[in-house]
Amino acid sequence: MQSHIPRFHNGIELLGMIEATRLLPIGIASLDDMLLNGLRETSITEIAGETSSGKTQLCHLAAVTTAQRGERVIYFDTTNSFSATRANQFLATFPTNLPSEAALANITVVSCCSVFALLASLHELAVQAAASEQASWPKMVIIDSISALLSPVVGGLQHNQGGTKRFSSMTHCYRALVIGQDQATCCTAGDYSDQNIEPH
Repeated sequence: MQSHIPRFHNGIELLGMIEATRLLPIGIASLDDMLLNGLRETSITEIAGETSSGKTQLCHLAAVTTAQRGERVIYFDTTNSFSATRANQFLATFPTNLPSEAALANITVVSCCSVFALLASLHELAVQAAASEQASWPKMVIIDSISALLSPVVGGLQHNQGGTKRFSSMTHCYRALVIGQDQATCCTAGDYSDQNIEPH
């Protein structure tokens, strides 16, 4: 019973927790300035907007900005919209010595066609992270898009709550930034070890 009681933190502890996390820039100077230098590790960020408003492009840019620093990104692609060609174009704009192939290798793309596959994949990712060194943990987890998975189960609030609980657990246990993209369509839980990105 004791393990289910949330821990209490005072203000000094909370400030220390915030100062111990990093800010991860998205890659657009004006937007990063508005966000006070980027999105914070251990947080959950939702990107919402109309169709074709640039949400997926922003997810691509956030992934590439993190990957080109040599950090690992997990990209859950629920609508087959990830484009390695577009990611490579973004990489060409960065003044970095990291080859584009090495940066793309830091992005693991996982196809999920149902909310159940996504939750199973998140669980597997947490299991793998728990069994590995902290240096290999992903710094960013992107889900593009959440609404595409939830729309077939509209009215099933428990699915949404379960997903949020899983995201929250990942942010605090593994210090990853989770980005969710919200908007709507359609294969299995994925393997995160060696999955090549094919340009399209």
